[in-house]
Amino acid sequence: MNEFEHQLTAAKRRRRRVIRTAALSAAVMAAVAGVTALFAAWVYRIDVAVAPSAAVATAAVTVVDGAGAAWGTTVWAVRGPLTLRVGAEGFADEEVAVTEAAGTRGRVDVVLRERLAALRATTDANEAKTRWFLDGAFVMEGARFDTELRDGDYTVEARHPHYAPVSRTVTARRGAAFDVHLSPARVKGRMKITSEPDAATVTRNGEAVGTTPLTLDAPGGVHDLRLARDGYETRAETVRITHAAPTVTRHYRLVRASATASFVLSPAGGVLSVNGRAVSISETLHLPAGLEHRARYTRPGYAPLDTAFTLEPGERRRIELALTPTFGTVRVRSAPDAEIAVDGAAVGRTPMRLTLPAAPHTIRLTRDGYRAVTRTLTPEPDAEHDLRVTLTPEVQSRRDTAPPRYANSVGVELKLFRNPGTVRLGTPRGERGRRANEFLRDVRLTRAFYAGTHEVTTGQYRRFTHPEQPPAADRRPVTGVTWEDAARFCNWLSRQEGLAPVYQFEAGRHVGSRADADGYRLPTEAEWEWLARKAGRRVQTRFPWGDETRVPEGSGNLADESAKGTVPVYIPRYHDGAARLTDVGIFAANASGLHDLAGNASEWTHDPYDLRPPPEGRVETDPLEAGPGGRHTIKGSNWRSGELGELRAAYRAGSRDPNPDLGFRIVRYLDGGS
Repeated sequence: MNEFEHQLTAAKRRRRRVIRTAALSAAVMAAVAGVTALFAAWVYRIDVAVAPSAAVATAAVTVVDGAGAAWGTTVWAVRGPLTLRVGAEGFADEEVAVTEAAGTRGRVDVVLRERLAALRATTDANEAKTRWFLDGAFVMEGARFDTELRDGDYTVEARHPHYAPVSRTVTARRGAAFDVHLSPARVKGRMKITSEPDAATVTRNGEAVGTTPLTLDAPGGVHDLRLARDGYETRAETVRITHAAPTVTRHYRLVRASATASFVLSPAGGVLSVNGRAVSISETLHLPAGLEHRARYTRPGYAPLDTAFTLEPGERRRIELALTPTFGTVRVRSAPDAEIAVDGAAVGRTPMRLTLPAAPHTIRLTRDGYRAVTRTLTPEPDAEHDLRVTLTPEVQSRRDTAPPRYANSVGVELKLFRNPGTVRLGTPRGERGRRANEFLRDVRLTRAFYAGTHEVTTGQYRRFTHPEQPPAADRRPVTGVTWEDAARFCNWLSRQEGLAPVYQFEAGRHVGSRADADGYRLPTEAEWEWLARKAGRRVQTRFPWGDETRVPEGSGNLADESAKGTVPVYIPRYHDGAARLTDVGIFAANASGLHDLAGNASEWTHDPYDLRPPPEGRVETDPLEAGPGGRHTIKGSNWRSGELGELRAAYRAGSRDPNPDLGFRIVRYLDGGS
C-alpha cells in the first residue's frame, strides 16, 4: 500500500473515532438531560416556617411518613403524600400532613404550642380545707395545688382558718416541672370560759384542763368542750380557733340535771298542762330535778284536777290523774212536741228533763213535716238549764231560708219569686195584633218559684246529652229540641241535685206530671206571661219592655234592619247588633230581672196547647196541667220576629216539632207542697 492509501485509511479511522465520540457525547448529554428532567418532575422542596418566634432557633423537622429527607427546616421529597413532625425546645411536637399539591407551593406554616410548666404546691399542714391563691386570685381548695403555668413569675399563697397565711414567689420555665412547699404557722389562740354556777370541770378534746372560770391557750383548730358539774346537765360544744378569730369567749348557764315524768290519765281525751304549758298526753317530759312542778288535767264534764310534784335527779316518775265527773240538768220543751236525740242517740220525746255530764252536748229535735232544730249546750254542774224550742214547718223554713238567687249544677242562674200574684193572660178583642187563640184568662199564682234568668244554653244542655265529654262553652240558647227532650233534661237535672222529678215517662213517652214535685220543669204559660208582662211592674204591660209600640233600642235580639231580605217582616230603624241567634244575656233584663223574654229564641212552656176558650169569670189558681198533650204551647218572640203581633207577650203558638228558633228556660217550685 502506497503512502497515499495509508493516509486515506488513517483519515477514515480518525473520522470514525470522531463520529463515535460525538455519538457517545450526544448519548451522555441526552442521559444527563433525561435524569435532570426526571429529577425536576418527581422531587420537590418544602420550606417549613415555624411560629412563634421563640421556637425558630431550635426548630427541627423530621419526615415521619413518605419519601423525603429533612435538613433543618428544609425538606426534599419525592412526589406523593408526606407526614412531617415539627418540634422545638419547650414546645409540643406538631405533625403536619403535606399533600403533593400543597408541597408544590414550597412552604408549610406550622404554629407550635408552648409546653407549660408543671407546678405542684404543698404545705406542712396538709389540710383539705386549705385555700390556694395564685397572684391573689382564689383557684381551688384542697391539701395540694397542681396547675400548669406559662413562662413568668407567680405568687403562690395558701390560706387555712387554723394557720397564718403563707406565700412564695416562683418562676415558671417552659416545659419544666417544679415543686413548691410552704410551711404555715399554726394560729396561737386563747379560750376564756366561765359558767353559772362556776366550779364546773372543763374537758377539752377529752382531756380535763381545769375548772371555771378558766383561761387557756389553744392552737388553731377544732376543739370539743364539755362542762360538767354535779346536779347539772353536762354542756358540750365544738369551738374553732381561727386566724380571723383567735380568741373564743364562752359563758355557760348550767341547767339542773333533769328527770322524767309521764302521766296516766282517766278518762282519756282531756287537756294536760305542766307548769302552765299544754303538753301531749302521751309525751314523756324531761323536767329539772329539785324544783316543784305543777300539773293540771281538765276534761269537759269533769272537775279539774291539780297536783304538785318534785323530781330527784335522774328519776323517772309515772303520775296517775283520775278526774271526777260532774253533772247538770237540762229541761227540754218544744212546740209542737218532738223527738229528742242527744249526741246522736234517741232519748225520748219533749217535754223531758235530762241529766247529762257537764260537757258540750248536741241536742237535736225532730218531727215529721218540720225543720229539725239542733242546739249545742254545756250543762252547768249542779244546775238546771231550760231549753225551749219552737219548730217551724219544713215548707215555711225552706221559704224563709231560700236564697234570692243561686246557680245550679250546670251553671243556670235562677231567681226566686216569692209572692207572684195575679196575671190576666191573652188580649181583649180589638187590640192591635191580637190573634184568635189569645183567650182572656185570669190566673192567681200563689206558690213561690225559681225561674232561670237565661234560656238554657247549648253548652249546659250538652252536659245532659254528652256527660262523658268536657263541658262546652257555647252560650247560645239550645234550639232544635223537642218538648220531650226539654222535659227529660229537667228530670235529669232534678236527679243530679236530689230533687223530685216533675215529668213522668213510660216506655219513653210522657204520661203525666207531678204538681207536688220540687224538681225542674218548664214554666207554665201563666208563669211565662206573668214574668214577661207583670213581674216587677205596678201594672201589666203588652210587651216585655212595656206598652210602647216602637221597640226601644236594646230590647232584644229581634228581626232588625240587618235581617232585611231574610225574614218576611223586619223592624224598621231598629238595630240590635246581632244578625242571627246570639249568646244569652247580651241584652238587658226586663223588669222581672230575666233576659231574652223578647227575642233570641222562642220558648217551650209546660202547658199543652189548648184552643178551647176558658169558662168566663173563673180565676185559676196555680194551674199545672198534669196530663200529656200532643202539642205544647210556645211563648215569646225570636230573632226572626218583626211583626207586631209576634212581639206582644200574649202571643202564643202550638207545636209538637222542634224548630231552629225554639229553645226553653227552666223553673222550679221552691217546695213540693202547695
